Amino acid sequence: MISIMQSVTLGAIEGLTEFLPISSTAHLILYNYFTGVDITDASVKTFQIAVQLGAILAVIFYYFKDLIKIEKIKLLLAGVAPTLLLGLIFAKSVSHMQELPLLIAIMMILGGVIILYVERLYKSRLASNRITQIDYKKSVTLGLVQSLAMIPGVSRSGAMIIYGLYKNYDREVIAKYTFLLAVPTMIAATGYSILKNREVILSSGGYASIMIGLVTSFVVAMFVVKYALPMIKKYSFVPFGYYRIALGLIILMSLYI
Repeated sequence: MISIMQSVTLGAIEGLTEFLPISSTAHLILYNYFTGVDITDASVKTFQIAVQLGAILAVIFYYFKDLIKIEKIKLLLAGVAPTLLLGLIFAKSVSHMQELPLLIAIMMILGGVIILYVERLYKSRLASNRITQIDYKKSVTLGLVQSLAMIPGVSRSGAMIIYGLYKNYDREVIAKYTFLLAVPTMIAATGYSILKNREVILSSGGYASIMIGLVTSFVVAMFVVKYALPMIKKYSFVPFGYYRIALGLIILMSLYI
C-alpha cells in the first residue's frame, strides 16, 4: 500500500517526467523499488498507471480547443487504436516487465544512445524538408511507435518524438501531437487498470492514494506542459540522452555492486 507522502512524491515525479523523453513509468517503478515498495503488488501497478491521468488532465486544460475538433478526434482515435489493441494482447507481459529494474536500466541506456544519434541526424538535415502535417496513416504509425512504451524505460513521449525527428518532422508538430495522443491513450489505460483491479484497490484503500497522486501530478504537469513545448521547439534532447545513459548505469551499479 502506498502512503500519502509516497502518493505526493510519485505524483510530482509523474507530472515532471510524463512529457520528457525519460520514461515517467520507469521513474515511478524505480522510486518504489528503491524505497522498499512492493512493485509486484497489483494496487501499486495500478497506481503507477492511474497517476498518469493527472498529467493528462493538464494537457486537456491547455489544448482543449484542439481536442474538441471532430477531425482531430478522428485522427487521435486512429492513433490510439494500435496501442489499445496491443495493450490488450500483451497485458500480462507488460505487467511482468514492470517488475524488472534490469530491463529499465537497459532501455534507459539504449534510449539515450538512440536520442544522441537521432538528434545528430536531425541537425544535419535541411529544415525546408520538415514534415508539418500528420494524416491518418502517420497517426496510426505513431500509435504503433508509442506502443513501444509498454516496455518500462522506453518513454511514450520519447519514442514518438524521437521517431518524429528521425522521420524529419517539425519539432513543434510532433511534440504537440505527442501531447494530444497521450489523452485518449492514458484515459483508456487508466480506466482499464482501475476496473481490472478495483477489488484490490478497494480492499487496500488505494483510491485515496490515487486521488492524491492525481492532484499532485496535475499541478506539477500544469507547469511542465506550459513550458515543455517551447523548450522542445528551441532545444535538442541531447541532455536527456546523457541523463538516460547515466541513470541506466547507476541502476546497473546499484543492482550488481
